[in-house]
Amino acid sequence: DLTQPPSSQPVVLPQIAIGGGFSTRIITLNPGTTASGHLNFYVDDGTSLAVLMEEQTGSSFSYQLGSGAGRRFLPGNTAKMAFMYMADSSGQPTSEVAVNEGGTVPIPVQALDTAGRIRDDFDPIFAALDTSIATASGSQVKGIAAGFSTLTVSARGMVMNATITVTKVASGAPGYRTTTGIVRDLAGRLYLSSTDDHTVLLTQNIGAAPAVYAGKQSTAGLKNDVRLESQFRNPSFLAFNQFEGSLYVSDSQNNVIRRVTSGTDGRVTTLAGTGAKDSADGSVASAAFNNPQGVAFDDRGNLWVVDTGNNTIRKIDLIRNTVTTVAGRPGVPGYADGQGSAALFNSPTGIAFEYESDVAQAERRSSNKGPRPVQMVVADTGNGFIRRVDENGNVSTIQAQTSAMTIMRGMMSLSERAVFNLSTSDKAAARFTGPSGVSTDGSGNIFVTEPASKRVRAILQNGEIVDAVQPKTFTSPRGLVNVEGTVVVTDSDRGSREVSYGEPVITSVTPTRVSNLGGTLVTVKGRNFSPDTLLFIHGDAAPDVYPDDTQTIRFTVGAVRSGRTTITLLNRGGIAQGLFEITPQSLQSLPAGYITTFAGGTTFSGDGQVGTTAYLAKPRGVAVDTAGNVFIADWVNNTIRRVSSQTGVITTVAGRGLIGFTEDGVLGNEAYLYKPFDVVADAQGNVYFISGDGVFKLSAETGLVSAVAGGGYLPASAADNGPATDAELNLPIGLALDGSGHLFISDFGDDRIRMVSLATGIITTVAGNGITSYSGDNGPATSAALDSPRGIAVDRQGNLYIADQGNFRVRKVDARSRIITTVAGSGTLDFEIDSGPATKVSIGPYGVAVDNDGNLWITDNAFERIRRVDGTGALTTVAGTGESGFSGDGGPARQARLAHPWSIAVDAAGNVIFSDSDNDRVRKISATTGIITTIAGTADPSHGGDSGPAALANLRGPFHMAFDADGNFLFTESLDQRIRKIDRTTGIISTFAGTELIPTGDLDLGDNGPATQAKFFNPHGIVVDRSGNVFIADSWNYRVRKISRNGIVTTIAGTGVSGFSGDGGPAIKAELNSPEGLAVDSAGNVFVADTDNHRIRRIDAISGAITTVAGNGSTGFEGDGGPATRASLWYPEAVDVDDSGNLYIADTWNDRIRVVNPSTGIIRTIAGNGKADFAGDGGQATAASLDTPKGVRVDANGLLWIADFGNDRIRRVNLRTGVITTVAGADEDVLDNYPATQTGLDGPTATLSDAAGNLYIVEGWGSRIRAVRGPIP
Repeated sequence: DLTQPPSSQPVVLPQIAIGGGFSTRIITLNPGTTASGHLNFYVDDGTSLAVLMEEQTGSSFSYQLGSGAGRRFLPGNTAKMAFMYMADSSGQPTSEVAVNEGGTVPIPVQALDTAGRIRDDFDPIFAALDTSIATASGSQVKGIAAGFSTLTVSARGMVMNATITVTKVASGAPGYRTTTGIVRDLAGRLYLSSTDDHTVLLTQNIGAAPAVYAGKQSTAGLKNDVRLESQFRNPSFLAFNQFEGSLYVSDSQNNVIRRVTSGTDGRVTTLAGTGAKDSADGSVASAAFNNPQGVAFDDRGNLWVVDTGNNTIRKIDLIRNTVTTVAGRPGVPGYADGQGSAALFNSPTGIAFEYESDVAQAERRSSNKGPRPVQMVVADTGNGFIRRVDENGNVSTIQAQTSAMTIMRGMMSLSERAVFNLSTSDKAAARFTGPSGVSTDGSGNIFVTEPASKRVRAILQNGEIVDAVQPKTFTSPRGLVNVEGTVVVTDSDRGSREVSYGEPVITSVTPTRVSNLGGTLVTVKGRNFSPDTLLFIHGDAAPDVYPDDTQTIRFTVGAVRSGRTTITLLNRGGIAQGLFEITPQSLQSLPAGYITTFAGGTTFSGDGQVGTTAYLAKPRGVAVDTAGNVFIADWVNNTIRRVSSQTGVITTVAGRGLIGFTEDGVLGNEAYLYKPFDVVADAQGNVYFISGDGVFKLSAETGLVSAVAGGGYLPASAADNGPATDAELNLPIGLALDGSGHLFISDFGDDRIRMVSLATGIITTVAGNGITSYSGDNGPATSAALDSPRGIAVDRQGNLYIADQGNFRVRKVDARSRIITTVAGSGTLDFEIDSGPATKVSIGPYGVAVDNDGNLWITDNAFERIRRVDGTGALTTVAGTGESGFSGDGGPARQARLAHPWSIAVDAAGNVIFSDSDNDRVRKISATTGIITTIAGTADPSHGGDSGPAALANLRGPFHMAFDADGNFLFTESLDQRIRKIDRTTGIISTFAGTELIPTGDLDLGDNGPATQAKFFNPHGIVVDRSGNVFIADSWNYRVRKISRNGIVTTIAGTGVSGFSGDGGPAIKAELNSPEGLAVDSAGNVFVADTDNHRIRRIDAISGAITTVAGNGSTGFEGDGGPATRASLWYPEAVDVDDSGNLYIADTWNDRIRVVNPSTGIIRTIAGNGKADFAGDGGQATAASLDTPKGVRVDANGLLWIADFGNDRIRRVNLRTGVITTVAGADEDVLDNYPATQTGLDGPTATLSDAAGNLYIVEGWGSRIRAVRGPIP
C-alpha cells in the first residue's frame, strides 16, 4: 500500500488486460521522495513482460515525480520513440512556443513511438540557443527580451528543434472599454471603437489615455453632425483611408456605414445604408445591411464590408457610390467554398486586405505578370475558419500546415508513414475558435483574434499556425491591426495592447562574394531569424534556403546576374540587410563567342531593400496613396518607385531604369520612361506619372501603362475641349488630382495649367494665357499670365494652387469663381524675412501641397526651405536652415540642411513628405514631433563602386566608350553626368571626369580646370585622338568638350544654347542641339552627330571651324545618291570614320546606316531598309530591317558593327560582301556564360573591340557593359 510510509517490502499490483494492453499507475503521497525499486510484469500464463522506459527497465527504475506528475509504463511495448512535437494553446501541432518578456510558460512537448502510442515515460532536456532572448529550465521557458531563439529538445537520443518566440507587450491606458475596431494612421495615432459607449476614441500613442473622437458618450442614436455631436449605435470595426484622412465606421446596430472626416471641422455622415435591417444592393443611399461588422479598404480604394447578419461580403465603390454583394447568400448561413452566391458563411465578422507578399511580388515581377486580383481575408466566426475572398467573388478556406505531420514525415521511412496513415499532403483547413478580428502584414502572415480563448494566433506565410503572443495575455481580444512589425490588439479592459517582435540582425555573410555561376553555399549569421523569415537577393526570393536555427540561415546561390547587391531578410520582427557581391566570369576563362559582364550589373540599387538603402537620383515628384505608401518620381533613374508603408521596402512600379519613350499597353516594370517629373496616386490605387511630354496611367487593376494626355501635335489653343491624347504638352512638370475625377497638369513650357476629365478624356486649360509674364490677379484664371508653373495641388474644396516659380509666387484658383489670386510670395527673390504675411515674404516655390486642415505647404527651392502658410495667411519656415547641404536627420526639421527641395506631399496624418532632390533623398517631417528623417535614398558613395572592381560597380546610363592612350577603358555615364575609367591592369573603376552634379543654370561648367571638377549634363559620345585627347559630347550642355592629356577640360564647340548656327565660323561660337555621337579621323578632325539638328558636323583640327557634312536639318528620309548636305537625316545618334575618310552615320530614326563618300560627298544607305523590325540576317544588309540603331563603328578589317538598339542585338556587316549577321543578342534573356548569340541584351548603344578581338557592348537599358570573347564567330 503506497499510502503507507516507504517500505522495502514488495508490492503486488494486479491488473486486467483490456484490448491490446493495460496501464499501471503508481500514486505516491510524498512526491519529495524518489520512487524507486523493482517492477515485474507478467502475463496471465506467468510469462514475464519486458517493459521499456527512459533508459531504464521496469525491473530497475528510479524517478522523482513532482506533485501531480506521473509516468506511464507500456508493458509489452517494444516500440521505440519515433518523434516529438509541440502543441500550441489550442492543442494543434506547432513549431513555436510563445512567451512574453518576463513571462514563463510550460514547454508543451508530446512524444509518440513507432506504434503510434503517446509516451510520457521520458525526460526531455531543453536548451535555448540565445539566452539573451529566452532561457529554458526544466520544462519551462522564460522570456528575457523580444526576439526569436531556437529551442532544442533532446530525449532518448532524439533531437527536435523548435522556436521560442518572445514578444514585448505594451499596454494602453486602463479603464477604457473597447471591443472590436482599431486602426492606426500614418502619424501613429490609434482610433478605437467603444461599442457599449457608442463612441469612437482617439489616442496619440499606445500609452496615452484615449479621448472621444466621434459620438456622444453613452448616447445611442443615428445622427449626422460634427464629430462630437454625432451619434452611433454600437459601432464595431473601423477602417482608415490614408489617402483622404477619413475614418470609416461600421455602425452595426444602426445597420449603416459611417464616414468621419478629419480636420477641425470634421463631420460624421452616413456613407451607405438605409438603416433598415435588410439586404439590398444598389446606390449607397438605397443599399441595406444587417448588422455590418468588419470593414477594410483594398488597394483600389474600395471599402469592403462584412454584412454579418446577412452572412455576406459586400463592397462599396466610393467612386460610383454603389454597393454590391461579392460573396455569400443573403440570410443563408452555412459553409461552402465557391464563387459568389455559391459560397456560404456563418456569422462572419472581421475582414482585412491581404497584402501581396514580397515573395509573390518578386515572382510576379520576374515573370512579367500583371497585378493579382484583390484578395481579402475574412473571419468566418460561426464556422471557425479564415476565408479568402477575391474581387471576382471566389471564396476559399485558408489551409494550414500541421507541422507535427511534417516532422513525422521527415523522420520516418515510407513504411513507418504507412503505419500512421500519413499522406504526402499535411494541409487542412485552419481551424479557430470563434475568430473575430483579422489583420495581415507585408510578409503574407495573417493574424487572428479568438476572444473566447483569450488568444491571438497567426497563420504564417509558410502555412503554419502559431501563437502570436503568450496565451491568455488578453482578456478578450477582438480587433487588431499590423503596422511596421507590431500588432496592436483591442482588449476589453484597456484601450489596446501592442505586441512587438525582435528585429532580425545580420552579423556576417560568408562568403560575401560569390560567382554568378551559382552553386555556392552561403551562410548568414545573426539573430532573430524566425521560421517565417524570407530571404531575397537582387529583390528576388532566393531558392534553396536552409534555416538552421534562429542565428543561422544557409542558402545556395543560383545562377544570377552579377553585381553588388544586398541580402535582405524579412520576417515578423522587421528587416535586416547585408552586403553581397556576385562576380562575373573573367573574359579569359570563356570560350570564343561567349559573353560575360565587364562592368556594372544593375540599373539602380535598392529594390527589395529598405528605402534608406536605395540609390535615388534627383528625385522629383512625391505622392501618397490610400494605404500610406509613398511614390517617388526617380527622375534620373527614369522610374516610379514605391516605399511600402507596411515594411519600408522600396520597389519599382514603373520604368525599366533608363531613358526611353513610354508606350501604351506594356506592364509598368517593362515600360520605358523619359525623365519622370511628377507622380500622383488616386483613391483606386492607379498611379499617374509624367514621362517626357506625356502623362500616363499605371492601372492598379491590370498593371498596364496607358496614355492619358500629351503626345499629340495640337497646341493648347487647338487641343482644348478635345481628346487629351491629341494635345501637345510642352514640358509637363507637375500633376494633381481632385476628388471629382479631374487630373491637373502643370504645362511648364506653355505657362498653362491644363485639366483632363478622366471620365471623358477631354482636356481644357484652367489657368494661364500662354504668355510668360505676371498678370491677371483677381480676374479669370485663364486670362492670367504665369511664368514657369511647376508644382500644383488641389484642396478639399477643389481650389487649385500653383507654384508660379518664375513669378516667385504661389497662386490660387478658386474652385467656384475660377478667379486667380496670389496667396504667397512677394514676387521678388530677395530673402529679407523668414516669416510674416505670406504675400510679403520672398519665396522660390517649386512644389505645393495642402493638408486636411487647409495649411499650404511650399518647397522653397531658392532658399532651401520648407514653408507653411496657415489659415490666417501667415508664412513660417518649418524645415531648412537656408544653407544648402545635408544634415539634421533625427532632429528638429528647422535645423536640417536641404539641397534643392522639389516636390511635396502631406499624408492624411499630417506628415510632410518632400523630395530633397540634390541630396538624392526623400525625407519626412513628423506631424506629431517635427522631427525630420529620411525614408528613401542614400548618398553612400559605395553604391557607385568607385575604387572597386568594375564588375561590381553601379552604372547609370552608360552610353559610349573608347580606349585612352594607355589602353584604359573610358565610358560616358549619361545619367550620372560623368565619365568613368576602368584600369587596364587592375580592373578598378574610378571617375575620370564629372562630379555627378547637374548644372543648374550657371555658366561655370568647370572649363580650364580639372576634369574631375567639371560639370557635364547627359554626356554621350566619347572618342580619343592619336595625341590622347579625350572628346565628349556633352549633350544637354549643348557642347563638345575636350580633356587634354594633363586632365584639363575645355569646350571646343557649342555656346551652351540649344539651336543651330555658326557653320563656317569658330565651333565655340556655334549652336548645337543635343549632340550625341562623336568620331575623330586620323588628322584629328572631330565629327559630331548633332542629333536634334538632324545633321553631322565637322570641327576642323587646325582652324577650329565647324561645318555641316551631312543632313539638311529636316527630318525624314531622302537624298540617297546625292550630296550628303542635301539629304534628310532623322535624329542621327552615332558616327564613325574609317581610315579612308568614309563617314558612317547611324540614322537612328530612319532605321538605317548611311555612309558619305569623302571624295564625292555622296550619301547612300549601306544597312537597313527603313522598316523598324528584325529581319534579313544572312542576306544583304540593305534589305535587312534594323530598329533604332544607336551605335555604329567600322574596324580596320572592313567590318561594320551596329548597335541595333530596338532589336537588342549587335549586327555585323561585312563591307566587302554586304552581308549582315547577328553576333550578339537574342529574344530570350539568359544570363552570362552562354554564347553571345543566345543571350539577350538590354538596349545596346555602342560597341568597341580590343586588339585581341574581344567585343565590348554597352547595354544602355541594362546599365552594364558586356564583353564577348574573341575572335567573334
